[in-house]
Amino acid sequence: KRTSPATVKDLTVVLSGVPILTSSDIDHFESITSKYLIAYWEGKLRGLIVTTKFIEQSSASALQQAERSGGNNFRRLQYDVQITYTQTISYISSTDLDMTAENIALEPFDTNVKRRSFLVLLNDDYPRFDNVKTVSQVKIAALLEDPETEPEGGNEGINMYIIIGTAAG
Repeated sequence: KRTSPATVKDLTVVLSGVPILTSSDIDHFESITSKYLIAYWEGKLRGLIVTTKFIEQSSASALQQAERSGGNNFRRLQYDVQITYTQTISYISSTDLDMTAENIALEPFDTNVKRRSFLVLLNDDYPRFDNVKTVSQVKIAALLEDPETEPEGGNEGINMYIIIGTAAG
């Protein structure tokens, strides 16, 4: 018996290494994300159907100190984009494995190894995602920690002033 489609709202993920996504990038993100979930659950859930729908994005950039190379310090601009999206999920239920839509959406991103598999798929399936270096854990926005709680490491090292320049080589 097919489960009724369940929608998981306000999923968020951060892709590091890309600026704001174009409409084509968004189409590919939706397609690749759905494809990844279906591949992840293959053999565990029968007849899985996943539809990913982009809601919004926000971008942040920070000038970061890069490694020393040949005795020269250089800086590079690092882009991160946070994507908020929904997923509609249904599958053929079985008596031995009934999953929540939230678990189906979140589990494929809950370890570094799983996120690395998604990153490889992003990099391989769409050239504009070649610059994506890391993928954050997917979270449901409503379940995020108190916004007044500062994340580990705080904001030290992030400069609000971005100076763009080139160094003579």
